[in-house]
Amino acid sequence: MEKIKKLNIITGIVLAGFIIAIIYHYILGNIFHLDYPYNTFLFNPKVRFSDFTINMYSIFRTNEFNPYNQNWAYVNYFPFGVWIQYLFTKIPLLLSFLIFMITSIVYYGIYNYKNIKKFLPASCKFNIITSFFIISFLSYPFLIWFDRANFEILIFLFISLFISFFAKENYLISALILSIPIAIKGFPLIFLLLFLKKLKFKEIVYCLLAASLLTFFSFLLMKGDLLTNLICYSKQLKLYMNDYAIYNNGLGFGSSLFGIVKFIIFWMNGCFKSFVINDYFFGFTSFVYVCGSQIFDFINKALTIFNPISMLLSLAIFCYVFFIEKELWKQILLIVICSIIFMPVSGDYKLLHLLIPMWLFLNLQIKLKTDLIYTILFGLILIPKNYLQFVDPNIPNSFFSISILINPIILSVMALIIITEGFYTTQKKLCYKNDLKLFSEI
Repeated sequence: MEKIKKLNIITGIVLAGFIIAIIYHYILGNIFHLDYPYNTFLFNPKVRFSDFTINMYSIFRTNEFNPYNQNWAYVNYFPFGVWIQYLFTKIPLLLSFLIFMITSIVYYGIYNYKNIKKFLPASCKFNIITSFFIISFLSYPFLIWFDRANFEILIFLFISLFISFFAKENYLISALILSIPIAIKGFPLIFLLLFLKKLKFKEIVYCLLAASLLTFFSFLLMKGDLLTNLICYSKQLKLYMNDYAIYNNGLGFGSSLFGIVKFIIFWMNGCFKSFVINDYFFGFTSFVYVCGSQIFDFINKALTIFNPISMLLSLAIFCYVFFIEKELWKQILLIVICSIIFMPVSGDYKLLHLLIPMWLFLNLQIKLKTDLIYTILFGLILIPKNYLQFVDPNIPNSFFSISILINPIILSVMALIIITEGFYTTQKKLCYKNDLKLFSEI
């Protein structure tokens, strides 16, 4: 498929998805007069930007510098990530917020614009501008990030820079850049698989050494001794997992496969009941889920099963990437998918990372038989899907929609297509080699 055609399909899907979501939630909010969560596909408007203004900024402004040693908010960043956030609190909130948002949006915009210009001729100015604006600023991952003002954008920034240098074979620079997001949040460690596949062992050592030094000295600079800080940090992670993975604080805006597991548990235990919440016209049907505390004990047990299975599946995919997959964009896409669907909690702003392999895919010189399928799936993952709601009336903000089912399914389908295609191609090559060998013997 032509590059421009792929871009136009994704642009069309994102625009259509955005418009349909706006109309749908406008009707619920202004005709059915329904309040949150029915009137928006984003988070509660009353706490907009709160990942920056409350969850981050307030912690550092009201505590001496040891954010792990408090119990009213969760801090799941590594210490170097904490230090970066701390720097933003040394200036007034409004100025700090503006610097963070403007800097993030400018980099994000430049990154997308440069990628679009790679394969669109300069004469297509209208197409460049419209595609750039729609994909960049009307896509769901950007909108949910903007709504939350989450620091995940920094992870996106450094990973996209790392991939840019890696693709140009500037391995040392890319390794040093990768050490930064590893020191911020840890999970980008899985991208070292790309260096391992290239047998770049020296770069792996440099990356791990740089990340370790950033983490170690960041811990030392915190108030308190190293051991105490490590203990406090581990407690923070346990509290975070309890509230977001076992209970439902982060369920409504997540793309982890564990969200599907929780949905199945609720369904099997008869938690869902449909009801009409507005009699205007034909009424609007939604679902209530009310579960006793024993359900969360069962979810806790399910999590102890989910984690090792996820690790095994991730390991299997990493082995596939290392031994079989040849295309860089597919390697990156599989790694990103693993980082989203196999984590017990994955905020939807992590979907931003999918733009990195998407642009590599759109810039492909060769045409694939599965181009249309990948193009449609990339488009679908970039649109809001907050349609059928499930609400617990007893717990504020405890709700979710069918998006927690659709997003991980789309990502899983993408992974399965890549792996199936890879095994088929490998098998075809082996058969061809065997045929050549038999022919030469004859």
